[in-house]
Amino acid sequence: MPSISKKGFLLLIPEILQQVSAQLTQFDILNLMKACKHFYQILKPILYQSVTIHCDFGRFDKEFFTVSSTYIRTMASTLEFLSQSLNFHLVRSIVVLKLPFEFISFEKHLRQTFFSKEEYFVWSLQRFICHSPMSLSLLEVLAKAERLNDLSFRINVFDTKGKFQDVPSGFFFHNLSSLCIGPFQSTSELLKLLLMVKKCPSIRRLRILGSPKKIKLEDLISRSYLGYNSFCQSSLIAFQRTSPNLDYICMESCIFHPNDIGSSPLIRNPSTVVFLSIVDANEISITGSSVFDQFSKYTFSSLKYLRLSIRQPVKDSTAAILLSLKSNTLVELDLELMYNSLKADSLKDLTDQYISGIIRHSKTLRKLSFATFNEKGMVYLEQPLSEDQFKSLFLQTGFPHLENLRVEIRFTSIYNSRVLFFRLLPALDKLWILGSHSVKKHWGLGNTYPGIFDAWLRIQYIPELLIRNSPSCHLRYIKIDQCLFHVKQGNANPKDHIDDWFSRYTRVQFPR
Repeated sequence: MPSISKKGFLLLIPEILQQVSAQLTQFDILNLMKACKHFYQILKPILYQSVTIHCDFGRFDKEFFTVSSTYIRTMASTLEFLSQSLNFHLVRSIVVLKLPFEFISFEKHLRQTFFSKEEYFVWSLQRFICHSPMSLSLLEVLAKAERLNDLSFRINVFDTKGKFQDVPSGFFFHNLSSLCIGPFQSTSELLKLLLMVKKCPSIRRLRILGSPKKIKLEDLISRSYLGYNSFCQSSLIAFQRTSPNLDYICMESCIFHPNDIGSSPLIRNPSTVVFLSIVDANEISITGSSVFDQFSKYTFSSLKYLRLSIRQPVKDSTAAILLSLKSNTLVELDLELMYNSLKADSLKDLTDQYISGIIRHSKTLRKLSFATFNEKGMVYLEQPLSEDQFKSLFLQTGFPHLENLRVEIRFTSIYNSRVLFFRLLPALDKLWILGSHSVKKHWGLGNTYPGIFDAWLRIQYIPELLIRNSPSCHLRYIKIDQCLFHVKQGNANPKDHIDDWFSRYTRVQFPR
């Protein structure tokens, strides 16, 4: 008979064992499940409760395990998961970040397995996030999920068959608190979706996706685009009629018309907004007025996370919005200055205004991203900060809590002032130096395995030079243009497949 000491771990109550398993990877949990039937019964729900499909997942990249989830990488493993119908009731969360390229029939298999039974909505699915386009008809099925509270759904605009039918009876997102949806192709699609969420005042986080469009600069001041339906703009106003207290608002790839909203406020209750993101936005303005003029008059008393990337023809509203905010309130800030030849102010003056707005939040910022683009005939040229602008932003002001920095600057600017730079940014953990001209390219004589980390190896000496000659540097990750390195014991080790993970830490992104 085994001694009590040998049986001690088996006598742990399930709650304690679940806490221990939360610190383990999925592979450790699988090994533990094989140990005995007792562990298998307790740990099996933990293994299935959150499933993430990501074809770039690497077992030896510890960065993936910062989120407690079971990762699936290949098409074969995904099909194996979808064939285990007896375990579907254990699944609480399904996240599809990046499908394998050959898995073009994912939606078909998902319908035939996970969503095949009529009674599935009584199951425990609480979260469905999919970055791959799906047909609208699948959205109608998801509407019946009684416990679903977090939904991210990208509409397949090329699907001619998957259109909204009559709004079905049953549950309509009664408990939905976070919604990411788009792009819309017609007003009828938007209205039918609003019918499905009209009984859901619990929505607090809203992300609306538009259709990315290439618009010529002269068309921003042309009447030819005034007839374009700005679904993103109208949908945000419409959603706020049923959910007036949104605290997370995100709009991507949208077109704004100042005349479309009239006297209606774009944000109904700005005092409740904690997260605001307007990305890849184009504004059509002939008279010079702007939708975003009203933003500088809002009282964003709760705003902590801000991301703005707005392409405007004449004026630039971003700087005015920044300067209107109460100082030292933002925790995360992500800005893109979209400059063009129609601007009333010079590029230098606008950059200085942006810098002044950033400095106002230097004591509270934990994440900062700042890039400048100068538009020349539909081409966006990178515009690094000048030496004077770099000194004004980072060498004359301290950022005591800044952990993640993404900035367009030449490497030599940081290296020449490295002692003072890291002294004023003592908490800096991740650094991304943007721009193809951030460092001087060294083509070398090739390497033993051409094509494998070739770009990384050519510049590997550069981050190591910075790390070894900066005693107060505590960086763990540094990215130069497109090459990411993990810093360990003074060495810069090339990293691939974790760029999405690194981007989440250096950009302001809608939570998922």
